[in-house]
Amino acid sequence: MGLRRGEVLGLLWSDINFATGRLTVAAQRTRYDQDDERSKLKTENSKRTLQIPDIVIAAVMCLLSVY
Repeated sequence: MGLRRGEVLGLLWSDINFATGRLTVAAQRTRYDQDDERSKLKTENSKRTLQIPDIVIAAVMCLLSVY
């Protein structure tokens, strides 16, 4: 899917649309000293919406039902 580590760590559940199977990359998780924070992406071009493969949607929904 082409996500950087900071982008994955910056995802919120609200960034995933299970009905359409789309994920919106809108922020990243960054570390300053020993503190983590959710911050803006480096560039406007980094903001994007990606189609999530059906198998990933199914796996995430399965995990959500357990937890």
